[in-house]
Amino acid sequence: MKYVIYGIDATDSAISHEGFPHFDGCKHIAEMKLINCLYIGNQALNYLNLLKDSLEYLEIKNCGLITDEGLGHLTQLTNLKTLELANLPAIKNKNFMKKTLDNELKNCKIIYE
Repeated sequence: MKYVIYGIDATDSAISHEGFPHFDGCKHIAEMKLINCLYIGNQALNYLNLLKDSLEYLEIKNCGLITDEGLGHLTQLTNLKTLELANLPAIKNKNFMKKTLDNELKNCKIIYE
């Protein structure tokens, strides 16, 4: 019997970028929630490009280490249909980042609170 991972809910998890290279070869992960992840930062978001062909929904909230640079990595996720962002205190230019993501992710609904 073959099993696949479809979604990841890392809410309140103490995960960091170090495990993200293990996404290499995962072809079915369509949903991911990174909420209240104290150790998630820019490097983790860069590794999400390993899921660019499958990831359709991404929620990132209350992750204080993510900066403008990290959000810039999300432009690689061209298969995204929905991106939800909220309470990212290290983002310096929220309006510019929203505009950049809107321009690069044309088929994605972006909710940035």
